[in-house]
Amino acid sequence: MSIKSSIKYIAYCGVLTALAIVCNTFTIMLAPNKALSFVYIPAFTAGIALGPIAGLIVGGLGDLLGHFIAPKGDFQPLITLSSALIGLIPGLVYMAVNRISKTVQTKSKPQNADKSDGSAPYENDNATGANLAYMESRNATHRLEWKKVAITVWISMVLCFLIASTINNFSLWFYYLYKNGSTKSFWLYYLGRLPIIGINLVTNGILCTGVIGVLMTKFKYFFSFAHINRPAKVDKA
Repeated sequence: MSIKSSIKYIAYCGVLTALAIVCNTFTIMLAPNKALSFVYIPAFTAGIALGPIAGLIVGGLGDLLGHFIAPKGDFQPLITLSSALIGLIPGLVYMAVNRISKTVQTKSKPQNADKSDGSAPYENDNATGANLAYMESRNATHRLEWKKVAITVWISMVLCFLIASTINNFSLWFYYLYKNGSTKSFWLYYLGRLPIIGINLVTNGILCTGVIGVLMTKFKYFFSFAHINRPAKVDKA
C-alpha cells in the first residue's frame, strides 16, 4: 500500500471510528433497557470497505472510547469484544464472497468469450460502441457489487446474532443479574431480549445494505484497499 493510500486508510478508519463513537453514545430508547443502536453501520462499512482489521479496530475503539466519553455503566470487556466482532465478521465474510465471485467469473469467462458471431454492430461508430460497452460494463459491475454487499450484510447479520449478540447479552446478564444474585438464567434473559435484538439486526441490515451499497458503487475509488478490486493500472507511455 502506498503512502497516499495508507494516509487515506488511516483517515477513513478515524472518521468511521468517530461515527462509531457517536452511534455508541446516542441511541434510541424504545423501552426501558431496550435501545435501538446504529453502531453496525460504521463497523460494517469499515469491515467491508477497508478490510476485517479495520472493522475490528473501528468496532472495538468505537465502543471503548464511547464508554469513556459517555459512560452508561461499568466497563465490560466482553461488550467491547462483541463490538469488535461486529466489524471483523463482515470483513471476513466479504473477503469470502469476493473470492467466490471472482472464481465464478473466471470459470464463466471462457464460455462467454467464444460466443461471438463476428459481427461489429458499432464498427462505423467506434466512439458510440466504446461508450455503450463502458456503460454496460459499469452497470454490470455495480449490480454485482450490490449483490455482494447485500449477501455479505445479511450473512454477517446472522453470524453477529449467533456470536456477537450472544457475547454482548451474556455480559449484560452476568454484570447486572448474576453478580447481583439473580436466579434468572442467561437463556431466559436472552429470550426476553430477542425482540429488541431482532429490531436492531433488521433495521441495521437494511441501512447497511443501502449505505454500503452506495459507497461501494459510487465511491469505489475511495475504498480501493486490501481485499477490494482495485482499478486496473494504466502504464504510462
